Order: sequence, then structure tokens, then C-alpha cells
Amino acid sequence: TPPMFGSSLYRFAERYRLILYPGAPLSREMGYLLGEFAHPAGEGDAAAAYTAEHGESIAVGDALNRICKAMSQCDKNSLAH
Repeated sequence: TPPMFGSSLYRFAERYRLILYPGAPLSREMGYLLGEFAHPAGEGDAAAAYTAEHGESIAVGDALNRICKAMSQCDKNSLAH
């Protein structure tokens, strides 16, 4: 799995877009995994720029880390109850 250089999350009306900035092209297996959860809205700098310009930013630069941290907190809270 290539290192991630960053990720950003944007809202588009009632949908969301997650932009990934991989350190290398994603493997076919990683593409399949991502395809289980979403479909690609575009690829490359132009698609990322369009999303940044027209979407509502939720988390820029570290979206995956923030999502993972939030999920980890949810898991800890559910175990405490």
C-alpha cells in the first residue's frame, strides 16, 4: 500500500467526496477496496480542484486521520457503556 500524502473531505449537496493524495499510484487491490464503499468521481488535479472549488470543505489535508480518530472515539465510547 502506498503512503498517503493527504486526504480531504467535501460535501456536495447530500453526498460526500473524499480526495486521496497517494504517494504512488493505487494498486488494483486498493482500487477494488475503495470501490466497495464508493465510486470514483474523477481522477487527477482537475477533479480535485473542481471538488475544492465547488464543494463545502469538511476536513482538508488530513480527512482520513480525522475520520479514523472519530471512529476510534466512537468505539471507545460504545465499549464504555
